[in-house]
Amino acid sequence: MPHAAIRVLHVDDDPEFGDLTATVLEREDDRLSVETATSAAEGLELIQDLSPDCVVSDYDMPERDGIEFLRRVREDYPGLPFVLFTGKGSEEVASDAIAAGVTDYLQKGSGTERYELLANRITNAVQARRSAERLGRQEKLLRLAEETADIGGWELALDTGELEITPGAGRLTGLSPDDDLSLERAIDLYHPDDRAAVRAAFDRAAETGEQVQGTWRIQPPNGAQRTVDVTIVPVSPNGEVTTLRGAIHDVTERRERERELRAEREFTEQALDTLDDLFYLLDSDGTIRRHNERAVEVTGHDPAELDGLAATELFPEGERQAIADAVETTLRDGETTVEADLLTADGERIPYEFTGARLTDTDGNATGLVGVGRDITERRRRERRCQQLTKTVPGCVVKVDAEGAFVFATERAAEVLGLDSEELTDRTYNDPKWDIQDPSGTPIPDENLPFSRIRDTGEPVHGERLDIEWPDGTRKLLSVNGAPVFGEDGSFESAVFSLVDITDREERQRELERRRRERRKYKRMINSLHEAACIYDPEGRFELVNEYLAGWYDTTCDELVGERSTLIPQVRQQADGDPYRELLNGDRDLVQGEVEGEFPSRGYAVLEYRLTPLVVDGTVEAAVGVARDVTERKEREQELEELTSQYRSLVDNFPNGGVFLFDEELRNVRAGGDELTNVGLSSDEIRGTKPHDLFPEEIADEHVHYFERTLAGESHTYQQAYRGMHYEIRTMPIRDAAGEVIYGMAVSRNITEQKERERQLEALNDVTTKLMTAETEREVAEVGVEAARDILDLESNAIHRHDTDRERLVPVAQTDASRELVGEAPTFTGGESIAWRVFESGDPVAVEDVREDSDRYNPDTAVRSELFLPISDHGILIAASAQQGAFDRQHVVLGSILASNIATALEQVTQQQRLRTQKRDLERQNERLEEFASVVSHDLRNPLRTAGGRLELAQADCDSTHLDGVAGALDRMDALIEDLLTLARGGETVGSTEAVSLSSLTEECWEVVPGERATLIVETERTISADRSRLRQLLENLLANAVEHGGEDVTVRVADLADGFSVADDGAGIPEGERADVFEAGYSTAEEGTGFGLRITKQIVDAHGWDIRVTDSDDDGARFEITGIGTPE
Repeated sequence: MPHAAIRVLHVDDDPEFGDLTATVLEREDDRLSVETATSAAEGLELIQDLSPDCVVSDYDMPERDGIEFLRRVREDYPGLPFVLFTGKGSEEVASDAIAAGVTDYLQKGSGTERYELLANRITNAVQARRSAERLGRQEKLLRLAEETADIGGWELALDTGELEITPGAGRLTGLSPDDDLSLERAIDLYHPDDRAAVRAAFDRAAETGEQVQGTWRIQPPNGAQRTVDVTIVPVSPNGEVTTLRGAIHDVTERRERERELRAEREFTEQALDTLDDLFYLLDSDGTIRRHNERAVEVTGHDPAELDGLAATELFPEGERQAIADAVETTLRDGETTVEADLLTADGERIPYEFTGARLTDTDGNATGLVGVGRDITERRRRERRCQQLTKTVPGCVVKVDAEGAFVFATERAAEVLGLDSEELTDRTYNDPKWDIQDPSGTPIPDENLPFSRIRDTGEPVHGERLDIEWPDGTRKLLSVNGAPVFGEDGSFESAVFSLVDITDREERQRELERRRRERRKYKRMINSLHEAACIYDPEGRFELVNEYLAGWYDTTCDELVGERSTLIPQVRQQADGDPYRELLNGDRDLVQGEVEGEFPSRGYAVLEYRLTPLVVDGTVEAAVGVARDVTERKEREQELEELTSQYRSLVDNFPNGGVFLFDEELRNVRAGGDELTNVGLSSDEIRGTKPHDLFPEEIADEHVHYFERTLAGESHTYQQAYRGMHYEIRTMPIRDAAGEVIYGMAVSRNITEQKERERQLEALNDVTTKLMTAETEREVAEVGVEAARDILDLESNAIHRHDTDRERLVPVAQTDASRELVGEAPTFTGGESIAWRVFESGDPVAVEDVREDSDRYNPDTAVRSELFLPISDHGILIAASAQQGAFDRQHVVLGSILASNIATALEQVTQQQRLRTQKRDLERQNERLEEFASVVSHDLRNPLRTAGGRLELAQADCDSTHLDGVAGALDRMDALIEDLLTLARGGETVGSTEAVSLSSLTEECWEVVPGERATLIVETERTISADRSRLRQLLENLLANAVEHGGEDVTVRVADLADGFSVADDGAGIPEGERADVFEAGYSTAEEGTGFGLRITKQIVDAHGWDIRVTDSDDDGARFEITGIGTPE
């Protein structure tokens, strides 16, 4: 292959030296073609005309030296190789040249070796630039190939755990290549059932150094579940695996996409027929080739009349030439619009506007035209003109009034602003919801916004860039141009803006900036794909291949490039026409299928291929091909057919239920089972149907939910009611030999009887509340017979109470049906009936035929079967029926539950009666205590008061120490009486409680406690819920006790506990052996003590439901701890 020529521009102010240099360079290398210039100005002109591959310039030149020339060249041609070839060499010149961006620097010298060196420097610089340009194109091809083939690459560093992905992998996984990624985060995206296998595959590749490939389900956070092939390639530069590289390829079934394309095509056909406008297709001679239904409706002509009719025939004579001219103009210029009156079959003229566009074949030759005709009433004519105007704007046009409100917007407003014209009327230009920022993310003050500036200055704005937020949270970068609109009086009325979304353009620019950094990574990653990937040129030759494909042919990538592919001829043979050529011509978006072949390294293989066009700058330049070996999948499909046959046999013969086998579209492929006939269905009716074809919407929606989860690999159990029956449905996935879900199975079981039993049990549970609220035995019995009748369907039943005094079973409640069957229920005594026998045994019994039992009570009874249910030792419930064998095991079980609940209720009634008796006894005791307290208060205190008065008189008459002893005795007797009254009247309960501040009440109590030298320290801010009067008595007792037993200088401390408070002193304390006795009545270690103070304290604590204990204080004194105290609500 001949080497490409290299065009060189040599600039030197010495023409003879320039010519010499050109001659020597062209002789040294025949690729070099040298043009000369004698000044920098002439050199700049020649650069534009010649487009040289390299510039060689002298330094020391008049007007503009070589460095200035270099700087000027770099302004327009930053990448053009530039060699400074000068006789003036110095470090300063070299430094300036390097700073200006010189490619190479070389000093002139004598001899041809300098020119040889110059020629070498030139060729090296040009080749380096051309190589960089080739790499850039290859990188672009690789990126485009990744995008069109649904593939992506990744690389994992095992030492740091850092994971890098390409944008293609980012699109498939929902991750961002710019994020800090790890293997664990990536694995979390896979289906929970697949994560262990994914992790094991990575571990195996890292441990064995072998390539690993797997197919798993991935659940991106920003999309639906997909199925992907993952290839893991270990990299071992020194024999040890340090890196894992690989690729991910979306292999989700494409049938849904193809189905959507078909639906889209049908939708287009239907849409054309439902248009209010006329749609037509004309041949190049102006005859009608196709039209929509609207054309028939408007013109009044039959379809057969319109087909092949000259279009001009549908217009009045005077307008036909205009129509013919419009057709000719469209075929010549590409498009046109014309207004004319459409002439209907009955002679009516309707004004229409027709817009036509030229149709061409693949060679660009006109084949006809397609057009739309629109009725142009006066209103529609104005709308049409407005739309034609605004469509010329590359974005949208909005109008904002003087108040800043949007008053007009074109149709494309939703594309640019995320809101349509109606929605925009609810916002102003500076609405906070826009969150307007500059491109760097800095909020823009209101006065700096374009509208504010136009309004304030009356001047237009151009090229403003605003970053706004859409209602869905998306941010968009807009290019804004605006101008003011003034009224006749010159006042500002509004502003009109042209808004263009440049978000994608900015993103493309950033993408281009990242491209060079990612180029090498893309090349490594595409080579790690575990699928054959390549780019074909228009002739079907390999332009780019990955290593995997080269391995199929047992060769290298370089050897395979330029060779013709064996796949393309087979693709062309499999279909009519030339699908590969159609793909390259842009007539197809996809060519796919399967081929068979022999390969040097694989032998026979079945390949699934996919070809897509490679579009570069809007032109199809090549085709991207991806192929995978599906030989094993074909074998699995055969296994699947065998598995389907086995499940078909199971479904057809399933007993006592129904079985449904459904596919990925939720269609029943098989159904069977005995239960189908009970709901009026058959296997043939069900086959091919979906849930909504068979069941009401609510039931079908639930089936769809669980069927979809089943196809995702999950098993579920749920219940449904249908046609008066209850069913339990269990779903489970059916997998092939490879473990992939191929079907779902639903097994339905009739649980109507079970649901009835559950209803009865729930009803029995509900009736328990009613039983437990009954206050007498009779009320319990009446509730019991009603429950037996209404819940257990025991229409004829009665309850008999055990009379323990006379040893008999006495009836206390009976249903009307029982009276009709046996009359008034009898009383049973010991040894003469089945009822007594069962009551004594305690076990329930169902008698099928009482006539065959010798213990029957009445030989002539009409009763044939009876159910006996003992109610503990309280009695028995008896149900009777005139039919033999009327009671089964279920009656015994549920009846026993009811009998047990009745027994519990009767126990409660007995207990309540006992409690009421105890209450009456306590009330009588309290009355006697109150009488005792009154006697003590009146009959004992009055003599004491008299004795006290006499003592005071005696002390006034004489001075005797004996009188002091009498005074002490009287005080002690008064204290004893006071404590006895407190114990008698205080009781074990408290009155109403309130929120009490413990610190405030303690201070109040301390004021009445004797002890001038004693010290009180309060360390609590607690508020507690208590009877204030009785809490005061408790605190006074504890404080007085501390002062009395702690000495004159005692320090008393009241402090918080976790759930209460403590009263502590630094006195002598209480010996551990006596602490259990301190709360007993009469206990005291003080000579003057009554022994009731701490007993009263304990009584108050108990009445509040608190706890009290005595222990050592931190100062070795006594500490009383009161706990279990709640806080006020």
